[in-house]
Amino acid sequence: MGRALAGIASVIALGSGLVACGDPLLCKSDVFVALQTTDITTDFDTAPGVQGDLRIRTSLTEGEIVEITILDADGHVSSTSSAAVDALGNATIRATFPLPRVTVRARAVSLCGEGRDEVTIDVLPGIGCELALDPPPQVNEFYAPLGVLPWSADANLDEPGFQATVKVATRADWVVDLFVTSSVGEVPMGSAPALGGIAALAVTLPEGQIGVRAVCHGRREGSEQAASLVSSAIVDSVQPTCDLTDPAPGMTITPALDLDHNTANGLQLAVAMHIAGADVDGETFDLAVTPTGGSSTMVAGIVAGNVGMVNVTLAPPTNPATFEFVLSGHDRAGNTCTATHEYEVELEGCDIAITSPTTTVTADADGLAANGAQVDVGVRVAAACVGQTVTSSCGGSSPSAVVPASGTVVLRAHVCATSPCEVQTACTVEVSTAAGVQTSASTTIAFDNLGPAVLVEVIQSPLACGSQITSASDANPNVAGVQIATRVTAAGVVTARRLELMTTSGATTFNASNDVVITLASGLNRLIGIATDELGNIGRSATCALTLE
Repeated sequence: MGRALAGIASVIALGSGLVACGDPLLCKSDVFVALQTTDITTDFDTAPGVQGDLRIRTSLTEGEIVEITILDADGHVSSTSSAAVDALGNATIRATFPLPRVTVRARAVSLCGEGRDEVTIDVLPGIGCELALDPPPQVNEFYAPLGVLPWSADANLDEPGFQATVKVATRADWVVDLFVTSSVGEVPMGSAPALGGIAALAVTLPEGQIGVRAVCHGRREGSEQAASLVSSAIVDSVQPTCDLTDPAPGMTITPALDLDHNTANGLQLAVAMHIAGADVDGETFDLAVTPTGGSSTMVAGIVAGNVGMVNVTLAPPTNPATFEFVLSGHDRAGNTCTATHEYEVELEGCDIAITSPTTTVTADADGLAANGAQVDVGVRVAAACVGQTVTSSCGGSSPSAVVPASGTVVLRAHVCATSPCEVQTACTVEVSTAAGVQTSASTTIAFDNLGPAVLVEVIQSPLACGSQITSASDANPNVAGVQIATRVTAAGVVTARRLELMTTSGATTFNASNDVVITLASGLNRLIGIATDELGNIGRSATCALTLE
């Protein structure tokens, strides 16, 4: 009995035939494959070339593979691809087609053999509807094969976005519809008649990769039409920013900054800069250093992240002397930035430097909000100026102090008339030797003890603060009590959001990173939204009072 069952189990149904162990495969028919695409009339993609879909019918079973080979007009293989068929034996393969026509070969293979088909397809986009961007995208090695539309090519720098004109050549009595594809999808950009066979449409292009296409057609509904090729480009019209950071602009260069401590061979100076932008890492920068009335020395470097560093040698023609530093940077799209600063070189003056603060200050130095906000500024002065007076101009004040034997001075600067506040303010300190030789240092003080602006609102059921509530406003009747959904929002970047509910029973705090559903207590309910920013400053919303009757 067991052998009989084993024998029966070894018979397998396949197609409409039966196969026993060792028997040949029985198939319904030969493998069938047919290419159903006859022409390519629309460019589906923003990528270079013409992208279209090939539709293929086969007799394959679901999951089996159909292969295609595309040959250009000269018979050279342009590309190959494959796809698994669906439950109906059909497949759609997106491919790139060279103009003006291609030969497509399809091959389907299964256990029942293989089938082949071959068709010649006209590639029609662009014929009778030829599109061009003005200005044309610029050749760019990094973004190739796509071209770039940089800031310098923008037709109107005063307007947001990249201003360009799209020109489409078509029949003189036709209308042109324009479409732009970006990260948010395809958006219609308007229509224009082709006066004299040319339609010109002014467009504002968004940042990033874009594709522009046109549909040209007659004026009557259902009339003949043609589609353009997609013109693709990278829009990068945001300039990088650059500045010198060390020595800080306004600082006097003294022998204390000389890397080899030997002024006989000039001052060997390390210069640091900050070049900010999304695509500046690995790009080059130039620094031109020129003494007044002298010739320039050019040094180059490579940006690492957003930071650059080079060494330069200063040979002051006189003492004191003035040097102009000009920093030039660029991003991968060719957008440029420059920063120019003059530095005084004083070989006989005292070295002076601002040592603190080096980051954003978040606490008032004297803790008294009534007199605004103060910041303590640390200054280091060379021993040669002990006993001399350090003067300053910092924010809205001019604190000063005599240099003690330690060489360390702390100046309390007034930066805000009220507190809390958020401000950036320049600070310059100066000191003179007994002989009257003056040196200085500068920085920008950032102060921020102001919490973010916070809003709390009831989003379900929508209720205004101050409302009287009944059970009819219950957001979830399946749960005991009266529920409302609340949302806490805050301006800028925050690290935490909370909701505080105060009732006659006390206060309860909820994590409000997402919407919060709370159960109201009878009587007065007070809601306060709370948020903490990146610096730890805390903001609180106005109280939202709701009374549950």
